[in-house]
Amino acid sequence: MKIHASTDYSRIFNSLCHFLALSKTVDTKAVLDNLVITAIALDRESNPILIDDIASAIEVFFSTTLTESELLESLNRLSSCDRIGECQDNQYQLPLKEVAKVKGKAKDAENLETRVKDEWIEKWHLIAENQLPLKADNIAEIWGVLQKYLSKSFYRHGVQTSQLFLPDFKPNEDISESLAKLLQKSIDESKTTLPNDFIKTAVSDFLKNPSVDRVNYLAQLLDSTFSFFAVNLDDAVSNFLSGSFNSLKIFLDTNFIFGILGLHNHPLVDVSHELVSCIDEHFKQIKLYYHAATVEEMQRTVNTLSDRLINRNWNYNLSKAGLKSDELSGL
Repeated sequence: MKIHASTDYSRIFNSLCHFLALSKTVDTKAVLDNLVITAIALDRESNPILIDDIASAIEVFFSTTLTESELLESLNRLSSCDRIGECQDNQYQLPLKEVAKVKGKAKDAENLETRVKDEWIEKWHLIAENQLPLKADNIAEIWGVLQKYLSKSFYRHGVQTSQLFLPDFKPNEDISESLAKLLQKSIDESKTTLPNDFIKTAVSDFLKNPSVDRVNYLAQLLDSTFSFFAVNLDDAVSNFLSGSFNSLKIFLDTNFIFGILGLHNHPLVDVSHELVSCIDEHFKQIKLYYHAATVEEMQRTVNTLSDRLINRNWNYNLSKAGLKSDELSGL
């Protein structure tokens, strides 16, 4: 496979969320097979398609060039499990159920993005009305800036992750720029008339104060970025994803531990649980640790909050209201 690592990545950025929705797996062959299915479904639905046209569709939608042997191997795997059929004149055809599955998941991903976009823009439209002398349609420009910024920063994330396992991999773009510079470059490229400070505050808010939908959206894009680079690089990354590395130790911080123990309310808690489950199921070589200082910090937090509760008079009605409130965490 061959990756087009510069301009094409921005072009396929919006497809990555769809890609992940169909490919929640660390098996790169399965990821590749889902890539083939998705490209065919988006390009031809259930109509017959030649192998050359399949390759072109994959390049158009996902900026990935497959060799003929790679594509044939994928088609053979898909054919063996009846996910694709062979018809006359060396053409292939998707069953209607596969097309429906792709369209359904793509629609779910599109709806998620729409909810995230509308919620965020509505919030900053209200703020802008009080702070900026601009028209209502102007505020939508911040979404374009955000998309450019996420594309650039996630591209850097994917390249840097790949370079951990493939030090000789050379991207076509400089990945040493800071996130602040990437944001400024995104603003400049967007040619927006919105003030820089306003945009930077809005983008910071998007990342620092995420809703549940926003966390899911970002998690899908991050995971998709890694999957994209994994299937576009050689066996070193595939071996890593398959568990061929020796071991990796990860130290957990206080908030992460409180979250997985059910003692902390935050949209990222669900992602934390998913991460732990993924490690337990697929990456036995990864070991999770906590530092003694982390335990001390947790104990101090619990003691401080306990003192607050003990020193307050909790009557029946107040206790009952507290138990029913969604605003109270386990702490």
